[in-house]
Amino acid sequence: MPFVTDIYPPARQTEAVAGLGLAVAARKGKGFPGKRQYETIEVLSRFSLPLLTVAWEKGAESCTGLVIDPQGLLTGAVRFDLAPGEPQADLSDEMAEEDFAALCQQMTKAATDFIAETVEIPGLITAAEQVRSLLVSDNQDILAAALEQTVDAVALVEGLRKRLAGYDSGAAAWIELKQRLFAHRDQQTVKINEAADETRAAGIKALAELEQQVKAALAGKHQELEEARSEARQEHYKQKELLQSELERFQLQFKENGEDYWREKIKAEEQRLAENDRKLAGTLDQYDAAEKKYAESQQERLKLFKAESEKRLAVFEQRLKRLDSALKGFEKGVDLRLERSRTQRNKVDALAVSLTAEQCEKEFPVVFYAARYPGGRWQVFPPQAFGGRGIKGKFAGLFGGLNLPFRPAGKVGEALAAKVEAMLPGHALESRLVEQNLLPAAGFLNEARAGLAELINQGEVEKKYAKLFEGF
Repeated sequence: MPFVTDIYPPARQTEAVAGLGLAVAARKGKGFPGKRQYETIEVLSRFSLPLLTVAWEKGAESCTGLVIDPQGLLTGAVRFDLAPGEPQADLSDEMAEEDFAALCQQMTKAATDFIAETVEIPGLITAAEQVRSLLVSDNQDILAAALEQTVDAVALVEGLRKRLAGYDSGAAAWIELKQRLFAHRDQQTVKINEAADETRAAGIKALAELEQQVKAALAGKHQELEEARSEARQEHYKQKELLQSELERFQLQFKENGEDYWREKIKAEEQRLAENDRKLAGTLDQYDAAEKKYAESQQERLKLFKAESEKRLAVFEQRLKRLDSALKGFEKGVDLRLERSRTQRNKVDALAVSLTAEQCEKEFPVVFYAARYPGGRWQVFPPQAFGGRGIKGKFAGLFGGLNLPFRPAGKVGEALAAKVEAMLPGHALESRLVEQNLLPAAGFLNEARAGLAELINQGEVEKKYAKLFEGF
Protein backbone atom coordinates (compact mmCIF):
# COMPACT_ATOMS: atom_id res chain seq x y z
CA MET A 1 0.00 0.00 0.00
CA PRO A 2 1.19 3.60 -0.45
CA PHE A 3 2.42 5.59 2.53
CA VAL A 4 -0.11 8.32 1.66
CA THR A 5 -3.15 6.12 1.58
CA ASP A 6 -5.53 8.22 -0.47
CA ILE A 7 -3.17 8.65 -3.42
CA TYR A 8 -3.25 5.61 -5.66
CA PRO A 9 -1.31 4.64 -7.61
CA PRO A 10 1.39 5.89 -5.24
CA ALA A 11 2.93 9.26 -6.06
CA ARG A 12 6.60 8.80 -5.16
CA GLN A 13 7.26 12.53 -4.94
CA THR A 14 4.32 13.13 -2.60
CA GLU A 15 5.31 10.21 -0.39
CA ALA A 16 8.90 11.49 -0.25
CA VAL A 17 7.60 14.91 0.84
CA ALA A 18 5.41 13.32 3.50
CA GLY A 19 8.16 11.06 4.90
CA LEU A 20 10.91 13.66 4.99
CA GLY A 21 8.54 16.45 6.02
CA LEU A 22 7.26 14.49 9.01
CA ALA A 23 10.83 13.71 10.04
CA VAL A 24 11.72 17.39 9.83
CA ALA A 25 8.64 18.37 11.85
CA ALA A 26 9.55 15.86 14.57
CA ARG A 27 12.99 17.35 15.23
CA LYS A 28 13.61 18.89 18.62
CA GLY A 29 14.83 22.45 18.68
CA LYS A 30 16.01 25.12 21.11
CA GLY A 31 16.15 28.88 20.96
CA PHE A 32 13.80 31.50 19.60
CA PRO A 33 11.66 30.61 16.58
CA GLY A 34 13.66 32.78 14.16
CA LYS A 35 17.04 31.43 15.29
CA ARG A 36 16.03 28.06 16.66
CA GLN A 37 18.62 25.30 16.30
CA TYR A 38 17.21 21.87 15.39
CA GLU A 39 18.74 18.46 15.88
CA THR A 40 19.90 16.64 12.80
CA ILE A 41 18.16 13.69 11.19
CA GLU A 42 20.65 10.84 11.16
CA VAL A 43 18.55 8.16 9.47
CA LEU A 44 15.32 8.13 7.49
CA SER A 45 14.05 4.78 6.23
CA ARG A 46 10.92 3.11 4.98
CA PHE A 47 9.68 -0.28 6.08
CA SER A 48 6.46 -2.25 5.93
CA LEU A 49 4.45 -4.38 8.33
CA PRO A 50 1.99 -6.94 6.96
CA LEU A 51 -1.70 -7.08 7.73
CA LEU A 52 -3.64 -10.23 6.85
CA THR A 53 -7.26 -10.57 5.82
CA VAL A 54 -9.05 -13.77 6.77
CA ALA A 55 -12.48 -14.53 5.37
CA TRP A 56 -15.27 -14.56 7.95
CA GLU A 57 -18.14 -15.00 5.50
CA LYS A 58 -17.14 -15.70 1.94
CA GLY A 59 -19.21 -15.35 -1.22
CA ALA A 60 -18.48 -16.02 -4.87
CA GLU A 61 -17.25 -12.50 -5.65
CA SER A 62 -16.70 -10.89 -2.25
CA CYS A 63 -16.36 -11.60 1.42
CA THR A 64 -16.43 -10.03 4.84
CA GLY A 65 -13.14 -10.56 6.55
CA LEU A 66 -11.24 -10.01 9.75
CA VAL A 67 -8.00 -8.08 9.67
CA ILE A 68 -5.10 -9.66 11.54
CA ASP A 69 -1.79 -8.27 12.76
CA PRO A 70 0.39 -11.40 12.44
CA GLN A 71 3.17 -9.91 14.59
CA GLY A 72 0.80 -9.65 17.57
CA LEU A 73 1.81 -6.04 18.16
CA LEU A 74 -1.84 -5.11 18.69
CA THR A 75 -4.40 -6.87 20.82
CA GLY A 76 -8.11 -6.65 20.15
CA ALA A 77 -10.61 -6.67 22.98
CA VAL A 78 -14.02 -8.17 22.26
CA ARG A 79 -16.67 -7.72 24.92
CA PHE A 80 -19.24 -10.52 25.03
CA ASP A 81 -22.41 -10.08 27.06
CA LEU A 82 -22.32 -13.59 28.49
CA ALA A 83 -20.11 -16.63 28.59
CA PRO A 84 -21.02 -19.64 26.43
CA GLY A 85 -22.15 -22.73 28.28
CA GLU A 86 -24.86 -25.32 28.69
CA PRO A 87 -27.26 -25.71 31.64
CA GLN A 88 -26.54 -28.33 34.26
CA ALA A 89 -29.86 -29.69 35.50
CA ASP A 90 -30.54 -32.97 37.31
CA LEU A 91 -34.12 -33.76 36.28
CA SER A 92 -35.73 -37.14 36.95
CA ASP A 93 -39.25 -38.48 36.44
CA GLU A 94 -39.53 -39.25 40.16
CA MET A 95 -38.74 -35.67 41.19
CA ALA A 96 -41.13 -34.28 43.80
CA GLU A 97 -43.11 -31.16 43.00
CA GLU A 98 -41.22 -29.09 45.58
CA ASP A 99 -37.90 -30.17 44.10
CA PHE A 100 -39.16 -29.45 40.58
CA ALA A 101 -40.21 -25.91 41.54
CA ALA A 102 -36.82 -25.38 43.23
CA LEU A 103 -35.05 -26.64 40.11
CA CYS A 104 -37.03 -24.24 37.92
CA GLN A 105 -36.01 -21.33 40.17
CA GLN A 106 -32.39 -22.45 40.12
CA MET A 107 -32.37 -22.72 36.32
CA THR A 108 -34.12 -19.35 35.98
CA LYS A 109 -31.31 -17.75 37.96
CA ALA A 110 -28.71 -19.58 35.86
CA ALA A 111 -30.41 -18.54 32.61
CA THR A 112 -30.43 -14.86 33.57
CA ASP A 113 -26.93 -14.83 35.04
CA PHE A 114 -25.45 -12.61 32.33
CA ILE A 115 -21.78 -12.19 33.19
CA ALA A 116 -20.07 -10.00 30.64
CA GLU A 117 -16.64 -11.17 29.52
CA THR A 118 -13.98 -9.21 27.66
CA VAL A 119 -11.72 -11.46 25.60
CA GLU A 120 -8.25 -10.17 24.74
CA ILE A 121 -7.19 -11.55 21.33
CA PRO A 122 -3.57 -10.80 20.28
CA GLY A 123 -3.37 -9.81 16.64
CA LEU A 124 -7.05 -9.01 16.10
CA ILE A 125 -7.77 -5.58 14.62
CA THR A 126 -11.08 -4.51 16.13
CA ALA A 127 -11.26 -1.13 14.36
CA ALA A 128 -11.64 -2.79 10.97
CA GLU A 129 -13.09 0.26 9.21
CA GLN A 130 -9.95 2.24 10.05
CA VAL A 131 -7.74 -0.18 8.14
CA ARG A 132 -9.87 -0.33 4.98
CA SER A 133 -7.66 2.31 3.34
CA LEU A 134 -4.56 0.28 4.23
CA LEU A 135 -5.69 -2.80 2.33
CA VAL A 136 -4.20 -1.83 -1.01
CA SER A 137 -1.64 -3.84 -2.96
CA ASP A 138 1.62 -2.09 -3.74
CA ASN A 139 4.46 -3.20 -5.98
CA GLN A 140 7.01 -0.83 -4.43
CA ASP A 141 10.23 -2.46 -3.27
CA ILE A 142 10.05 -1.55 0.42
CA LEU A 143 12.02 -3.07 3.27
CA ALA A 144 9.89 -5.60 5.17
CA ALA A 145 10.19 -5.35 8.94
CA ALA A 146 10.35 -9.16 9.03
CA LEU A 147 9.26 -9.29 12.67
CA GLU A 148 8.42 -12.62 14.21
CA GLN A 149 4.86 -13.60 13.35
CA THR A 150 3.38 -14.87 16.59
CA VAL A 151 -0.28 -14.97 15.58
CA ASP A 152 -1.88 -17.96 13.89
CA ALA A 153 -4.62 -16.22 11.91
CA VAL A 154 -6.45 -19.45 11.12
CA ALA A 155 -6.45 -20.50 14.79
CA LEU A 156 -7.62 -17.00 15.79
CA VAL A 157 -10.63 -17.18 13.48
CA GLU A 158 -11.38 -20.75 14.46
CA GLY A 159 -11.30 -19.71 18.11
CA LEU A 160 -13.93 -17.06 17.43
CA ARG A 161 -16.03 -19.53 15.45
CA LYS A 162 -15.73 -22.05 18.26
CA ARG A 163 -16.90 -19.50 20.78
CA LEU A 164 -19.92 -18.60 18.65
CA ALA A 165 -20.62 -22.29 18.16
CA GLY A 166 -20.59 -22.54 21.95
CA TYR A 167 -23.41 -19.98 22.06
CA ASP A 168 -25.35 -21.99 19.46
CA SER A 169 -24.90 -25.29 21.30
CA GLY A 170 -25.71 -23.60 24.61
CA ALA A 171 -28.91 -22.13 23.15
CA ALA A 172 -29.91 -25.58 21.83
CA ALA A 173 -29.25 -27.10 25.26
CA TRP A 174 -31.42 -24.44 26.97
CA ILE A 175 -34.22 -25.07 24.46
CA GLU A 176 -33.97 -28.81 25.11
CA LEU A 177 -34.07 -28.25 28.88
CA LYS A 178 -37.14 -26.04 28.49
CA GLN A 179 -38.87 -28.77 26.52
CA ARG A 180 -37.94 -31.36 29.16
CA LEU A 181 -39.23 -29.19 31.99
CA PHE A 182 -42.48 -28.51 30.18
CA ALA A 183 -42.90 -32.22 29.44
CA HIS A 184 -42.31 -32.99 33.13
CA ARG A 185 -44.83 -30.30 34.08
CA ASP A 186 -47.37 -31.85 31.71
CA GLN A 187 -46.82 -35.29 33.26
CA GLN A 188 -47.26 -33.85 36.73
CA THR A 189 -50.37 -31.98 35.58
CA VAL A 190 -51.94 -35.22 34.38
CA LYS A 191 -51.18 -36.90 37.71
CA ILE A 192 -52.52 -33.96 39.72
CA ASN A 193 -55.69 -33.77 37.64
CA GLU A 194 -56.23 -37.53 38.01
CA ALA A 195 -55.78 -37.23 41.78
CA ALA A 196 -58.14 -34.24 41.81
CA ASP A 197 -60.75 -36.18 39.84
CA GLU A 198 -60.47 -39.12 42.23
CA THR A 199 -60.78 -36.80 45.22
CA ARG A 200 -63.74 -35.01 43.63
CA ALA A 201 -65.52 -38.32 42.87
CA ALA A 202 -64.81 -39.61 46.37
CA GLY A 203 -66.11 -36.34 47.81
CA ILE A 204 -69.32 -36.52 45.80
CA LYS A 205 -69.87 -40.11 46.94
CA ALA A 206 -69.09 -39.26 50.56
CA LEU A 207 -71.40 -36.24 50.40
CA ALA A 208 -74.25 -38.38 49.08
CA GLU A 209 -73.69 -40.86 51.93
CA LEU A 210 -73.55 -38.05 54.45
CA GLU A 211 -76.75 -36.54 53.10
CA GLN A 212 -78.44 -39.90 53.56
CA GLN A 213 -77.09 -40.09 57.11
CA VAL A 214 -78.35 -36.59 57.82
CA LYS A 215 -81.73 -37.40 56.35
CA ALA A 216 -81.96 -40.55 58.48
CA ALA A 217 -80.78 -38.68 61.58
CA LEU A 218 -83.36 -35.94 61.04
CA ALA A 219 -86.10 -38.51 60.55
CA GLY A 220 -85.01 -40.37 63.69
CA LYS A 221 -84.86 -37.19 65.71
CA HIS A 222 -88.27 -36.14 64.43
CA GLN A 223 -89.71 -39.53 65.43
CA GLU A 224 -88.12 -39.31 68.85
CA LEU A 225 -89.52 -35.85 69.47
CA GLU A 226 -92.95 -36.81 68.14
CA GLU A 227 -93.11 -39.57 70.72
CA ALA A 228 -92.10 -37.10 73.39
CA ARG A 229 -94.75 -34.69 72.21
CA SER A 230 -97.37 -37.47 72.30
CA GLU A 231 -96.39 -38.36 75.88
CA ALA A 232 -96.59 -34.69 76.84
CA ARG A 233 -100.09 -34.41 75.32
CA GLN A 234 -101.28 -37.57 77.08
CA GLU A 235 -99.94 -36.33 80.40
CA HIS A 236 -101.66 -33.01 79.78
CA TYR A 237 -104.90 -34.72 78.90
CA LYS A 238 -104.86 -36.87 82.08
CA GLN A 239 -104.09 -33.90 84.26
CA LYS A 240 -106.73 -31.86 82.52
CA GLU A 241 -109.44 -34.53 83.09
CA LEU A 242 -108.54 -34.72 86.78
CA LEU A 243 -108.60 -30.99 87.19
CA GLN A 244 -111.82 -30.67 85.21
CA SER A 245 -113.53 -33.26 87.40
CA GLU A 246 -112.54 -31.37 90.53
CA LEU A 247 -113.70 -28.12 89.00
CA GLU A 248 -117.11 -29.54 88.20
CA ARG A 249 -117.41 -30.86 91.79
CA PHE A 250 -116.52 -27.48 93.21
CA GLN A 251 -118.98 -25.74 90.93
CA LEU A 252 -121.78 -28.12 92.07
CA GLN A 253 -121.06 -27.44 95.76
CA PHE A 254 -121.06 -23.70 95.16
CA LYS A 255 -124.33 -23.98 93.34
CA GLU A 256 -125.93 -25.83 96.24
CA ASN A 257 -124.82 -23.59 99.13
CA GLY A 258 -123.21 -20.45 97.51
CA GLU A 259 -120.43 -20.29 100.07
CA ASP A 260 -117.33 -18.29 99.30
CA TYR A 261 -115.15 -21.25 100.14
CA TRP A 262 -116.28 -23.05 97.03
CA ARG A 263 -115.85 -19.88 95.02
CA GLU A 264 -112.15 -19.79 96.00
CA LYS A 265 -111.77 -23.47 95.22
CA ILE A 266 -113.24 -22.92 91.76
CA LYS A 267 -110.89 -20.04 91.13
CA ALA A 268 -107.82 -22.04 92.20
CA GLU A 269 -108.82 -25.02 90.05
CA GLU A 270 -109.27 -22.82 86.97
CA GLN A 271 -105.74 -21.49 87.53
CA ARG A 272 -104.36 -25.04 87.66
CA LEU A 273 -106.13 -25.87 84.37
CA ALA A 274 -104.57 -22.80 82.73
CA GLU A 275 -101.14 -23.71 84.15
CA ASN A 276 -101.51 -27.21 82.73
CA ASP A 277 -102.22 -25.74 79.24
CA ARG A 278 -99.21 -23.40 79.51
CA LYS A 279 -97.00 -26.28 80.56
CA LEU A 280 -98.00 -28.29 77.47
CA ALA A 281 -97.38 -25.32 75.16
CA GLY A 282 -93.96 -24.72 76.72
CA THR A 283 -92.99 -28.37 76.41
CA LEU A 284 -94.03 -28.47 72.76
CA ASP A 285 -92.04 -25.26 72.07
CA GLN A 286 -88.95 -26.83 73.64
CA TYR A 287 -89.31 -29.91 71.45
CA ASP A 288 -89.77 -27.73 68.35
CA ALA A 289 -86.65 -25.70 69.25
CA ALA A 290 -84.66 -28.87 69.88
CA GLU A 291 -85.70 -30.28 66.51
CA LYS A 292 -84.77 -27.06 64.74
CA LYS A 293 -81.39 -26.88 66.48
CA TYR A 294 -80.67 -30.49 65.61
CA ALA A 295 -81.59 -29.84 61.97
CA GLU A 296 -79.24 -26.83 61.92
CA SER A 297 -76.41 -28.90 63.39
CA GLN A 298 -76.90 -31.49 60.67
CA GLN A 299 -76.87 -28.79 57.97
CA GLU A 300 -73.69 -27.36 59.51
CA ARG A 301 -72.23 -30.84 59.31
CA LEU A 302 -72.97 -30.88 55.56
CA LYS A 303 -71.57 -27.37 55.15
CA LEU A 304 -68.32 -28.27 56.90
CA PHE A 305 -67.95 -31.38 54.80
CA LYS A 306 -68.42 -29.38 51.58
CA ALA A 307 -65.90 -26.75 52.75
CA GLU A 308 -63.32 -29.44 53.52
CA SER A 309 -63.92 -30.98 50.09
CA GLU A 310 -63.38 -27.60 48.42
CA LYS A 311 -60.16 -27.10 50.40
CA ARG A 312 -58.85 -30.45 49.28
CA LEU A 313 -59.64 -29.60 45.65
CA ALA A 314 -58.13 -26.12 46.04
CA VAL A 315 -54.85 -27.76 47.06
CA PHE A 316 -54.69 -29.41 43.65
CA GLU A 317 -55.30 -26.05 41.95
CA GLN A 318 -52.51 -24.48 43.97
CA ARG A 319 -50.14 -27.27 43.00
CA LEU A 320 -50.92 -26.68 39.32
CA LYS A 321 -50.49 -22.92 39.68
CA ARG A 322 -47.16 -23.36 41.44
CA LEU A 323 -45.85 -25.54 38.61
CA ASP A 324 -47.08 -23.05 35.98
CA SER A 325 -45.63 -20.09 37.88
CA ALA A 326 -42.21 -21.72 38.25
CA LEU A 327 -42.11 -22.56 34.53
CA LYS A 328 -43.34 -19.13 33.47
CA GLY A 329 -40.36 -17.42 35.11
CA PHE A 330 -37.98 -20.05 33.71
CA GLU A 331 -39.37 -19.65 30.18
CA LYS A 332 -38.97 -15.89 30.33
CA GLY A 333 -35.38 -16.25 31.56
CA VAL A 334 -34.52 -18.72 28.77
CA ASP A 335 -36.04 -16.43 26.12
CA LEU A 336 -33.89 -13.56 27.38
CA ARG A 337 -30.79 -15.76 27.27
CA LEU A 338 -31.55 -16.99 23.76
CA GLU A 339 -32.02 -13.44 22.52
CA ARG A 340 -28.73 -12.38 24.08
CA SER A 341 -26.98 -15.47 22.69
CA ARG A 342 -28.14 -14.56 19.19
CA THR A 343 -26.70 -11.05 19.48
CA GLN A 344 -23.22 -12.31 20.38
CA ARG A 345 -22.55 -13.12 16.72
CA ASN A 346 -23.00 -9.42 16.02
CA LYS A 347 -20.01 -8.74 18.27
CA VAL A 348 -17.75 -10.52 15.79
CA ASP A 349 -19.64 -9.48 12.65
CA ALA A 350 -19.02 -5.86 13.67
CA LEU A 351 -15.26 -6.50 13.50
CA ALA A 352 -15.41 -7.67 9.88
CA VAL A 353 -14.90 -5.40 6.90
CA SER A 354 -16.37 -5.82 3.41
CA LEU A 355 -13.74 -6.98 0.95
CA THR A 356 -13.52 -7.75 -2.74
CA ALA A 357 -12.64 -11.24 -3.84
CA GLU A 358 -9.07 -10.06 -4.55
CA GLN A 359 -8.70 -8.74 -1.01
CA CYS A 360 -9.84 -11.95 0.70
CA GLU A 361 -7.23 -14.20 2.30
CA LYS A 362 -4.37 -11.91 1.40
CA GLU A 363 -1.40 -10.13 2.98
CA PHE A 364 -1.07 -6.35 2.59
CA PRO A 365 2.15 -4.44 3.40
CA VAL A 366 1.54 -1.28 5.44
CA VAL A 367 4.23 1.36 4.87
CA PHE A 368 5.86 3.36 7.68
CA TYR A 369 8.68 5.88 7.80
CA ALA A 370 11.20 5.87 10.63
CA ALA A 371 13.62 8.64 11.56
CA ARG A 372 16.53 8.49 14.00
CA TYR A 373 17.81 11.57 15.81
CA PRO A 374 20.87 12.16 17.99
CA GLY A 375 20.97 10.06 21.14
CA GLY A 376 19.40 7.06 19.43
CA ARG A 377 15.89 8.54 19.55
CA TRP A 378 13.60 7.02 16.93
CA GLN A 379 10.34 8.40 15.61
CA VAL A 380 8.07 6.13 13.56
CA PHE A 381 5.43 7.74 11.35
CA PRO A 382 2.25 5.81 10.46
CA PRO A 383 0.53 5.86 7.06
CA GLN A 384 -0.80 9.31 6.21
CA ALA A 385 -3.89 10.73 4.55
CA PHE A 386 -3.51 13.72 2.26
CA GLY A 387 -5.30 16.88 3.33
CA GLY A 388 -5.11 19.79 5.72
CA ARG A 389 -4.92 19.32 9.46
CA GLY A 390 -7.42 22.08 10.11
CA ILE A 391 -7.10 24.16 13.27
CA LYS A 392 -4.32 21.93 14.59
CA GLY A 393 -2.19 22.70 11.53
CA LYS A 394 -2.92 26.41 11.69
CA PHE A 395 -1.83 26.59 15.31
CA ALA A 396 1.34 24.72 14.45
CA GLY A 397 2.12 27.27 11.75
CA LEU A 398 1.47 30.20 14.08
CA PHE A 399 3.94 28.91 16.66
CA GLY A 400 6.74 28.16 14.23
CA GLY A 401 5.87 24.56 13.47
CA LEU A 402 5.29 22.95 10.09
CA ASN A 403 1.79 22.89 8.68
CA LEU A 404 2.06 20.07 6.16
CA PRO A 405 -1.09 18.68 4.46
CA PHE A 406 -0.72 15.20 5.97
CA ARG A 407 -2.39 13.56 8.94
CA PRO A 408 -2.37 9.98 10.31
CA ALA A 409 -4.68 7.74 8.30
CA GLY A 410 -6.09 6.03 11.40
CA LYS A 411 -5.59 4.93 14.98
CA VAL A 412 -4.49 1.43 13.93
CA GLY A 413 -1.51 2.77 12.00
CA GLU A 414 -0.60 5.06 14.90
CA ALA A 415 -0.76 2.16 17.35
CA LEU A 416 1.49 -0.01 15.16
CA ALA A 417 3.95 2.87 14.75
CA ALA A 418 4.10 3.37 18.52
CA LYS A 419 4.75 -0.36 19.10
CA VAL A 420 7.62 -0.48 16.59
CA GLU A 421 9.02 2.81 17.86
CA ALA A 422 9.25 1.41 21.40
CA MET A 423 11.06 -1.75 20.29
CA LEU A 424 13.47 -0.27 17.74
CA PRO A 425 16.48 0.66 19.92
CA GLY A 426 18.75 -2.38 19.93
CA HIS A 427 16.45 -4.45 17.71
CA ALA A 428 17.69 -6.14 14.53
CA LEU A 429 15.32 -3.96 12.54
CA GLU A 430 17.24 -0.89 13.69
CA SER A 431 20.44 -1.94 11.92
CA ARG A 432 18.51 -2.81 8.77
CA LEU A 433 16.86 0.63 8.77
CA VAL A 434 20.28 2.26 9.13
CA GLU A 435 21.51 0.27 6.13
CA GLN A 436 18.50 1.44 4.10
CA ASN A 437 18.99 5.12 5.03
CA LEU A 438 17.32 7.26 2.35
CA LEU A 439 19.12 10.50 3.13
CA PRO A 440 22.33 9.70 1.22
CA ALA A 441 20.24 8.74 -1.82
CA ALA A 442 20.12 11.69 -4.22
CA GLY A 443 17.10 10.24 -5.98
CA PHE A 444 14.98 10.31 -2.84
CA LEU A 445 15.97 13.87 -1.95
CA ASN A 446 15.28 15.04 -5.48
CA GLU A 447 11.83 13.43 -5.34
CA ALA A 448 11.13 15.15 -2.00
CA ARG A 449 12.23 18.57 -3.30
CA ALA A 450 10.25 18.16 -6.52
CA GLY A 451 7.20 17.04 -4.62
CA LEU A 452 7.47 19.98 -2.22
CA ALA A 453 7.66 22.43 -5.13
CA GLU A 454 4.58 20.84 -6.72
CA LEU A 455 2.58 21.08 -3.46
CA ILE A 456 3.57 24.74 -3.13
CA ASN A 457 2.42 25.42 -6.68
CA GLN A 458 -0.88 23.68 -5.90
CA GLY A 459 -1.33 25.85 -2.81
CA GLU A 460 -1.22 22.86 -0.48
CA VAL A 461 1.99 24.09 1.24
CA GLU A 462 2.91 27.69 2.07
CA LYS A 463 5.72 29.27 0.05
CA LYS A 464 7.73 29.96 3.19
CA TYR A 465 8.52 26.24 3.32
CA ALA A 466 10.20 26.27 -0.11
CA LYS A 467 13.68 25.75 1.40
CA LEU A 468 12.47 23.15 3.93
CA PHE A 469 14.76 20.42 2.59
CA GLU A 470 17.90 22.49 2.08
CA GLY A 471 20.92 21.12 3.84
CA PHE A 472 20.14 17.44 3.20
